[in-house]
Amino acid sequence: MGEVLGIIDAGSNSFRLCVVRLGPAPAWRVVDQAKAWVRLAEGLVPDGALVPTARRRGLEALRGFARICEERGVEHLMAVATAAVRQASDGEEFCAAARAAAGVPLRVISAAEEAELSLLGALNTLPATEGVLLDVGGASTEVVRFAGRRLTGSGSLPLGALNLTERLADGAIPAADLEGCLAEAFDALPALRGVPFGLPLVGVGGTVRTLAKIDRKVRRLELLPLHNYRMSAGALEEVVGRLTTGEREGLPGLIPQRAGLIAAGGALVRAAFRRAGASELWVSGAGLREGLIYQRLLAGRRPPVLGDVLEAGVESFLILHGLDRRRSQQAVRLAGELWDALKPLHGLEDEWRRVLTAAAALREAGMAVGPYKEGRHTFQLLVDGTVRGLSQRETLLMAAAAAYRGDPAELKALLAPYARLLADGDRRRIRRLGVMASLAWSLGRYAPAAVRVLGGRGSPAAWHLTVAAPEDGVWERREAAGWEVAFRRAFQATLITETPSD
Repeated sequence: MGEVLGIIDAGSNSFRLCVVRLGPAPAWRVVDQAKAWVRLAEGLVPDGALVPTARRRGLEALRGFARICEERGVEHLMAVATAAVRQASDGEEFCAAARAAAGVPLRVISAAEEAELSLLGALNTLPATEGVLLDVGGASTEVVRFAGRRLTGSGSLPLGALNLTERLADGAIPAADLEGCLAEAFDALPALRGVPFGLPLVGVGGTVRTLAKIDRKVRRLELLPLHNYRMSAGALEEVVGRLTTGEREGLPGLIPQRAGLIAAGGALVRAAFRRAGASELWVSGAGLREGLIYQRLLAGRRPPVLGDVLEAGVESFLILHGLDRRRSQQAVRLAGELWDALKPLHGLEDEWRRVLTAAAALREAGMAVGPYKEGRHTFQLLVDGTVRGLSQRETLLMAAAAAYRGDPAELKALLAPYARLLADGDRRRIRRLGVMASLAWSLGRYAPAAVRVLGGRGSPAAWHLTVAAPEDGVWERREAAGWEVAFRRAFQATLITETPSD
């Protein structure tokens, strides 16, 4: 692993620090992180100075972050300030004070740069190709239109969860007029004009994460990670409706620091969602800070955007856990050949092929923990969404398939906490994907580069798999024989492994 990088995001509501160690692209690992509730935009009026108490809170947070960076051996520190400092008349003075008092090279970034960085963070960690990104901060909201995984337009509103809350409180915006004011503001943004109906709205920032936490709690889906959590239009309307009508008491998933701001922030998200004609709200746990990380990690690319998020996620996992990348690549190839050879038998839709290849590549993930119960370790390492590029349901099935060792009882135990997330037929899909992933590893155990799955034929009762391998496939036949029982359970057919000479 390489350079230790420190990232500070001096936002209008909270300041955040992320310390990461960069590896060979696309890998990087979080070493430490910290957060301070600064509320820098508190009491800030247009073209006015930062309130002294907010300014002191900000500098105190930066001094603490600087100590963490020193302790962690940060070699390069990137610190950016967003809307509050951008809008303040003494913003540059605050940046100078940050350098003098804390040694933090804080710089103000424009709304356009903020939007671009947030998009970089989201695009490099989500399987989104086209849509609208919304980043709700404390004092501004950034809107980005993207297509073909590239930015095509952006705009900014001088309204965020904190300053909108203050304007509602002092009557500058009457509560009765809020919905109309927000609709008018979003209508005026060129980035939202002509957006095709039904694209996802990708949400970045604490407001969006809080809405998702509430929905996740209400729907008892706490086991799902927040990153790539998806809310339907109905779910968003339900949550925001409760917040804007004052039903916040006892609402699960709402932390005290967000309680006073979430109604205004939720109204912003809902207005953007309606204006964009979005199909779903995709929650991105990655935004501006991750954008800065990828900007440095992928410095040779223009733009610094990964081509395939899933492929990069698998590669990153293998690098970070010290696993055999060459062996995984061979397993992926063999899994693809098995998919084709067994297609008449497995009957899976083409969308599951990428789930299979990910499961095959990561089947031995649990060995990073140890060989004892490595299947269970594999499942736990993969199910939390560490590998980016799949939907949450696809991630669950991929993790279970990678962990499947042919024991239905063990699979049932692994999936028990996730029963609410499974659709009809998912357990059958997992068994079939799992057996194919395991066969790919087993057939490639002795001479992976020399083994080829040439095809398959047969009846629903018996399936002949033709495999080309050294020494007439004697070792490969033995490996395949070890999976005959699991194959029969998964496919309701007997597996017969042959070589071209048979």
